[in-house]
Amino acid sequence: MAKAPKSAGKTVAATRPVEGLIHVIRGQKVMLDSDLAALYEVPTKSLNLAVRRNQGRFPDDFMFQLTPDELDGLRLQFETSKPGRGGRRYLPYAFAEPGVAMLSSVLRSERAVQMNIIIVRAFIRLRELVISNKDIADRVEKLGGEGALGDLAQRQAQYQAGSDPAWRFVALVQAALAGGQAHVADRQGKVPTAAAAWGWQRRGPGRGWEARGTRIGWVAGGDLYLEPTASYEVARTVAGTARLSVSEQTLRQRLREQGLLASIDAGRQMLQVRRTLGGRPRQVLHLRTSDVLLPTE
Repeated sequence: MAKAPKSAGKTVAATRPVEGLIHVIRGQKVMLDSDLAALYEVPTKSLNLAVRRNQGRFPDDFMFQLTPDELDGLRLQFETSKPGRGGRRYLPYAFAEPGVAMLSSVLRSERAVQMNIIIVRAFIRLRELVISNKDIADRVEKLGGEGALGDLAQRQAQYQAGSDPAWRFVALVQAALAGGQAHVADRQGKVPTAAAAWGWQRRGPGRGWEARGTRIGWVAGGDLYLEPTASYEVARTVAGTARLSVSEQTLRQRLREQGLLASIDAGRQMLQVRRTLGGRPRQVLHLRTSDVLLPTE
C-alpha cells in the first residue's frame, strides 16, 4: 500500500497510507487541503492560493468548501486519532479525484506530479476494494446505505481488510455499527458520547437516543471493550456468505498480531482483560476507539 516518502515524515499525512486520508463527504471520496499540502510539502495556504488563482479549473464537482456541520463531523476523528489539526481560521477545502489530478497542473512541481500518481492509484484501489468485496458491500448497502458503504470501503483500504482476518473483522464491526446491527454503550451501559457513531439513533426530533441491534461492547474515552462472542457473531452475520475465515479463538490471536489489542492480561497469559462494565466484571477484548470509530456526517 503506497505511503508518502519519508522526507514528509513531520506531518500526520506523510506517516499514514494515502487511502487513510480519503474521506467520504457529500457522497464523494475526497481529500482535505491540509493533507494534500502535507503530501506535496507546501503550506496549505500556498496550495489554496494556487487554486484561487486558477479557479476556472476547479468546478464544484472537483472541489468544494466544507460546511461547519461537515467539519464538526470530521473533528470527532481528529480528536481521537489526529492531534494537532486546530488553529485554522477558515473552513477546509475538499478535493475529489478530478480536483486532485488538476492540482499538479497548478502547483507545477515534480513533487506534486509524483504524489498525484500515488494519490490517484489510492482512489483506484478504493474502487477495486468495493468491487472485490461485493458481497459485503451489498449487505452494507441494505443496512446503511451509500454512506456506510463508502466508510467501509475507506477502512478496508486503509487497513488491508480484505487480506487479513483481524482488519476484516474491524471493517465488519464498523459495518454493523453503521447499519444498525450492533451498538456500543458507555461504561455504565448507557448512551455513549458520539452516540450516532456507536450504533444509536434518535427516537425523534429533540428526543432521546435508542440502541440498535446487539450490544457488542462498551466505550470509555479512547478505549473500546468488545464482548468477544457477541462481536464475533455480529461480524459473521454481516459477512454472510463471504464468511470470516478464522475461529473466534484464532481471531483474538490475529488481533494481537496486528497490534489491534490495546492491552492484554499478561499476568494470566490471556488476550482478554478483566473490566467492570455495565455494573459487573467482564472478560473483554481491549481495542482503541481510533481503530474502529467511523466518521459521522
